[in-house]
Amino acid sequence: MSLCVAILLCSIFVFSFAGEAAEFTNECLKENDLAEKDIKMFDSVEDIPENVLCFTKCMNIKSGVLQEDGTIVIDNINIIPGVDKLKEPKLGQLTECIKEIGKVEECSDMKKIQYCFNDLVS
Repeated sequence: MSLCVAILLCSIFVFSFAGEAAEFTNECLKENDLAEKDIKMFDSVEDIPENVLCFTKCMNIKSGVLQEDGTIVIDNINIIPGVDKLKEPKLGQLTECIKEIGKVEECSDMKKIQYCFNDLVS
């Protein structure tokens, strides 16, 4: 089982937040015709449906991990639960991998971020 099962592209964390984050979670779910039950664990990155990838992209934009133009805000990746607990060299490996991605323009580009997390446990 991959880390994909544990992280699901960094977006499940939003369900633990309240207030504003809960509001934009609902917005992202609605924009992508999803319900909370649709945000589940997948056996592989390739199994994640497009609308779930779009939800994840939306959540990352609204939480500040991504800018509207798809630029990844490296300084904000610590918003993702678990990242703040990473120590070197894993944190450096994750940061370098994410820097190499470039812009996240399409929803499917969210898979690239997931692969960076998967590389931490491979």
